[in-house]
Amino acid sequence: MDGVTSDLFSLVDKYFQNSELSHPEKLDYLANRIGEEATPDDILIFLDGDAFPIADISPIIAQLSEYPLVAVRRDENFGDQQPHPCFCITTVGFWQSIAGSWASGSEWERDDGSFGTDVGGKLYGILKDSEVEWRPLLRSNIVDLHPLFFGVYAGCIYHHGAGFRNKLCRRDARTGMDSYSRKCLRFIEICQGKRYLRPLRVTLRRHIYWYMSKRNENLHRRVTALISSEENFARILGFLPT
Repeated sequence: MDGVTSDLFSLVDKYFQNSELSHPEKLDYLANRIGEEATPDDILIFLDGDAFPIADISPIIAQLSEYPLVAVRRDENFGDQQPHPCFCITTVGFWQSIAGSWASGSEWERDDGSFGTDVGGKLYGILKDSEVEWRPLLRSNIVDLHPLFFGVYAGCIYHHGAGFRNKLCRRDARTGMDSYSRKCLRFIEICQGKRYLRPLRVTLRRHIYWYMSKRNENLHRRVTALISSEENFARILGFLPT
């Protein structure tokens, strides 16, 4: 429980606060705490604070009979390969047997040719090295308000994206979100290496990042308002079939 008011503490059975731990360290801590009390067959679900089911998750739970781990995979984020902690379901026994961790670690090649890692990278490496087949839940949006944010996975799990941070993602920063931002980013790229244009490049980059962050912030406010007022927000926004 970080950055929330104390009245929310009553809504959960157990909670902890430690703002010094990183996001993956908090997840690993919670999994270890659960493992101290749970049985190996107990179901373990990781769920981001800006993600939640919008349909019955029983069919997803049933997939544990075929796969030891089922999780969101964000192919749309330059081809990210790792299980994503916005929603991941497994059993306590399996998580402990592989010494599961959400730390970054193993790298993969992204769609743009770069190599990188992220939260879940270590888990990705463990599963790959152990030749464990896991079940990815892929983005299923019919309508995309944004290529990465506001995602529905397997028609069941909603992930708002950037619910608690700056509303600019790596995809926006690299490729832009409209013709104006793409032109600005292209100009910045052309200016690269020209020292006399460095002040202009720095100023333009700050501007375009601010511009895209504001556009995303407006989208977030619009969608958040609908989430708060309409139970069927995903259908209203066209994420799901009507």
